[in-house]
Amino acid sequence: MVELRMTLTTQRVLEALLEDPGRERYGREIGEAAGLRSGTV
Repeated sequence: MVELRMTLTTQRVLEALLEDPGRERYGREIGEAAGLRSGTV
């Protein structure tokens, strides 16, 4: 079985997306919600 590993950045992005799965967002919104710097999403 393959072990799934995620970076902290990936976890933050997924958490931000799962807050409201049906909502469409821009990368900037996702980055802000995940606490990431500009240009990382």
